[in-house]
Amino acid sequence: MSLTHTFIDFIPSIMFGIPNSDTAMSILPGQQMILNGQGYKAIFLSNLGSLFGVITSLFIGIIFYFNLETFYNQIQPLLPYILAIIVCLGIFLEPNFDSKFRAIMLILFTGGYGIFLLNSTQLNQPLLILFTGVFANAAIINSLLTKSQKIPQQDYKLPKLKQTITKKYLKSILNGTISSSICSITPAIGNIQAATISTITSSKNKKTQNQQENSQENQQNFISLISLINTNNFILSLITFLTISKARNGSIFVISQITNTITINQIIKFYLIILITTPIIFYLTLKIGKFAIKKLSKLTKQLKQINFTLLILLTIQITYLESYFGLLCLIGATLLGYLTIILNIKRIHLLSALIIPTIINLI
Repeated sequence: MSLTHTFIDFIPSIMFGIPNSDTAMSILPGQQMILNGQGYKAIFLSNLGSLFGVITSLFIGIIFYFNLETFYNQIQPLLPYILAIIVCLGIFLEPNFDSKFRAIMLILFTGGYGIFLLNSTQLNQPLLILFTGVFANAAIINSLLTKSQKIPQQDYKLPKLKQTITKKYLKSILNGTISSSICSITPAIGNIQAATISTITSSKNKKTQNQQENSQENQQNFISLISLINTNNFILSLITFLTISKARNGSIFVISQITNTITINQIIKFYLIILITTPIIFYLTLKIGKFAIKKLSKLTKQLKQINFTLLILLTIQITYLESYFGLLCLIGATLLGYLTIILNIKRIHLLSALIIPTIINLI
């Protein structure tokens, strides 16, 4: 189920909360491709990235099994500094001084809010409140407040692999594999940071003859990259739990509540399940994605109603689980998420809500 989720969760993430295409900082690459009539291609690229994630994780998993425990013990004292560098890297990526200053202020507010939520004794699921607010609700509200965007006719032809898997694409896959490996053993570092690091290391400052074409290629590679990291990070977390007893995602945390240890025989069984189910998941994701995009194209006029319904359902869910105090916390998290759109800065800074408390705890 968890493996399937790493493949298929791209579909709802690009279908809902689509703002106007003019709001560049708040729109996801996959949503941009839908607005360009290439939504199905975006799903294929995401699917392909997850497939590469399965393949590369098998090789990295072997390296982790024999070397991770020793390596982790060596870098553990350096983790607070590594996390601080990653926060500073996000600030450095902002294009000008004003954006950098706004990012610093947002990081301080978000980090403080994360400390408050994670240490609150009145909340059972602080992370659910945090991520629902800063990412889901903020994106949906932005979509509701912008002019309705008509979904154009979509192209349902799959791209040729020779044109997709270029040298630049393979380089981004390699960088994504390395960064996701680091992400899987470093606390509080999510897929967004791993993808950002990969993008930096794979970027070149060469001027191309067709800048727009180069931008589109980068956008498409990023979709595969984030999916590869998502899948790779999940699979490697099995080895992480086996070797250093650290649960780096929700699925492994649930397993850790059932059993204190995982044996190498269990890991081999998990990997066999992954190898057997991956082709089926790949096929089904394409089928479900095509069905979903076709339905979305017919519901253009109802998109705002659908997004509004999602917003209400998410709010009701949090209120039901966490009472009215949780609702107030959700509103705060939503405002922080919406601030990134208003201030025109990167959403990567929102994960400071996890990174800052982690740095404090490690120190």
